[in-house]
Amino acid sequence: MADNHPPISVGATTAGAASSVRRGFVALTILCALALVWLVPGYAHASQSGVKDTALLDATPQALTPVATSTATVTPVHEQSGEVWERAALGALAETLGWPSGVSEDNEGKLSIVLELPNGSLARAFVRPFDYVAAAQAALDADREDSQIAGLQIEATDFYSYSAYLGTLPAGSGPAQRVLHWVADRWVMGVDLVGTGDVVDSLDVREIGTRLLSSAVQQGLPQPPGGVFPSPEPTYATTPSATPTSTACGVAFTDVDSAHWAFQYINELACSGIVGGYIDGTFRPQNSTTRAHMAKMIVLSENWALANPATPTFKDVDSSHLFYRYIETAVAHGVVSGYSGSRYRPDAFVSRAQVAKMLVKARGWSLTAQTPALLCDVPTSHWAWSYIQTAIEHSAFAGYANGCFYPDAVATRAQIAKVLVLAHR
Repeated sequence: MADNHPPISVGATTAGAASSVRRGFVALTILCALALVWLVPGYAHASQSGVKDTALLDATPQALTPVATSTATVTPVHEQSGEVWERAALGALAETLGWPSGVSEDNEGKLSIVLELPNGSLARAFVRPFDYVAAAQAALDADREDSQIAGLQIEATDFYSYSAYLGTLPAGSGPAQRVLHWVADRWVMGVDLVGTGDVVDSLDVREIGTRLLSSAVQQGLPQPPGGVFPSPEPTYATTPSATPTSTACGVAFTDVDSAHWAFQYINELACSGIVGGYIDGTFRPQNSTTRAHMAKMIVLSENWALANPATPTFKDVDSSHLFYRYIETAVAHGVVSGYSGSRYRPDAFVSRAQVAKMLVKARGWSLTAQTPALLCDVPTSHWAWSYIQTAIEHSAFAGYANGCFYPDAVATRAQIAKVLVLAHR
């Protein structure tokens, strides 16, 4: 099925032409290599039998017996291994993130899932298979050059030991863009964000990329070099506790200094044991937050005793789940509910509208707004209108300077820290 969404790169025709020439050169190189595979073994066989070149020219033609080790057909790697995991990985990622489940395929064989965001913005995760490792690397190199020609600022990087690049284009004459593309064996994989600056800034390409890679490895992609397996969740040093643990507040994160706009909110929650950082000492304030983690933060901020029912409420959150007791506690207090099929989608990112609803329910605020705010993207018919207006009236939330709220944009860790602190003042 064709991918009907617009391409991420906005380069001129020159970029496309250059890309076509490069890809044609790569294809020609591969064909030449195959020709050598066919011709060289036959020459070597004749030479090893002691026949001189002149004898070959003068001899009567003989019927040649095929050499067992020589073949004119090279079977693509994926046909040899039988690995077919790309669609399964993207489908699993869509379910994890709460994105639409349809996997599209373009005329180059690139498989994608797409989340449409407000104001024409979109997020895309993709996998593009190749028959050979060299072809995949050449495609990534060509892709990087195309992005550079299109005006993106390129940063070469490693992504779980894979060759990768980050591309960034600030909003200006066109939409803002942020991309992370890498080559894993004979696959090019990546995440593309395009749209308004606010929406693009609310998503983390590395975090989505980590989840894509994790899903791919689980579905059959060989593990990254060195066997380092991606883990998108923060690592905590303490076991779950019903009561926030007060810490001596020398808590500090290497990426949140005192000049950061959310420093006081993050610091307050960290000192109360409600939020933690990653094992590398960072907080990653721009990262998204899962529904499971959001339930935990709300339960801890409300200081509720942890529930531990014998029978799980949701099929995808059993008693062995790390956040089982927090999610069940949030259910018991009427803060969260699931999706059809008795599923909670614990690993899906939580949206700003969902945070508003959870917060209002947790605080027990009445759904009344004396002076409703005028928001460009939250009409009275929106399912979360009452929750958003109530959260704004209690000064826990605010819209953006352009008069919009972006209810479907994922909430960042910094934004959630702020609203949790403000909701309790």
